[in-house]
Amino acid sequence: MGGLSARVTGLNFYLGSTILTAGALGLSVQAQEASPDDTWALEEVIVTAQRREESLNKVPIAVTAFSGDMLEKTSVTELTDIAGLTPGLYLSSYSTLSPQIFIRGIGSNDDGITAEGAVGVYLDDIYVGRASSALFDLFDLERLEVLKGPQGTLYGRNTNGGAINIITRKPDNETTGAFKATYGNYDALQLQGFVSAPFIEDRLYGKVSVSLKKRDGWTTDSISGNKVNDEDSLSLRGQLRFTPTDMLDAIVSMDYSRDRTTSSYKEVVFGSFFGFAPAESPDRFEGAYDLPDAKTDRNILGLSAKVTLDTDAVIYTSITGYRTMDLEYTEDYDSTPLPLVGLETTQDTKQFTQELRAASNTDSPLQWIAGLFYLHDTGEAFDLIDLGELYVGFPDEVTNSDTLTNSYAAFGEASYRLSDK
Repeated sequence: MGGLSARVTGLNFYLGSTILTAGALGLSVQAQEASPDDTWALEEVIVTAQRREESLNKVPIAVTAFSGDMLEKTSVTELTDIAGLTPGLYLSSYSTLSPQIFIRGIGSNDDGITAEGAVGVYLDDIYVGRASSALFDLFDLERLEVLKGPQGTLYGRNTNGGAINIITRKPDNETTGAFKATYGNYDALQLQGFVSAPFIEDRLYGKVSVSLKKRDGWTTDSISGNKVNDEDSLSLRGQLRFTPTDMLDAIVSMDYSRDRTTSSYKEVVFGSFFGFAPAESPDRFEGAYDLPDAKTDRNILGLSAKVTLDTDAVIYTSITGYRTMDLEYTEDYDSTPLPLVGLETTQDTKQFTQELRAASNTDSPLQWIAGLFYLHDTGEAFDLIDLGELYVGFPDEVTNSDTLTNSYAAFGEASYRLSDK
């Protein structure tokens, strides 16, 4: 059993059969095994920013990479947490419905079902197309990469600003497991754990990971007495890996996320709507709302299969992905006890992707990669802006949207090394 560590927001407890402390940031320094001259050296960080495994020091693009251990040590549990650790990355979340991701000033704040961002988010090489699907718990990761600048050649859709690559840890021959519990104020509780083991040594392996986050609301509705701005999420991941030969590696993955939280409640800090609504609240953790039951209900399901054939000359890869998301969101937009403006949104999306690629696998000065990509995406959405009873003569705004996208692409890239230096 690991130790007990105190933090400002609570206590952490760790329990596991292994202690995961191998990784660190790409530019971090680690001590090697003790030697007579106590040599220190930079740890080599391997990334897949160019769709192949390479040392971070040799990748000719701007990349900020985090190992899974570093994410754990810095208490990164969701995508919004990495913004403070990544130069040039701005990531905010007004709500689960509308995350805003910008890299070097390029991004989008359009959260409609017909829009997609300018920064692509990828989970194990699977494109996460909807903004409302891009925020989920980060746990049991191998690494996370932030690619800065246009990545259209190798990543394709909607990567004018860059891309965020999330890579999970894969099961292998090691039987291992770990459990972490965190408790803090507002009865915040976070549980994370995983179990990984081989079913057939050197051939078949499996892994299950889970993350649970719950917290009471930190804002009180003075009318209903409800606690709002709370947190309640559950994430599950299962992986089955098959390596029948040294050349062939196949992995099937399933991930599921569920959110059941109150909506985004704000506090009036100026004005009183001509004296009809309360002005600034004397308690910054208290407000008065006419929709105390506004909520965010979201379900995300992802299925994927990745097959890699590693030959002496070429690496062949097939990546198949299917993702669904359904969302119900309501909000007291005016944040007052008056029925001024209310929002209601529902979304239901389905996405299928298939990618085939081949990449060189030699030490030749000529390195190349080529592939094909297909995406089929459907979506349905209902949006209501309820203007309330005070706006006599003004109708509510209602929008029904249905989307269908079929996208085909061929891509390729080649480079030639002029010198070994």
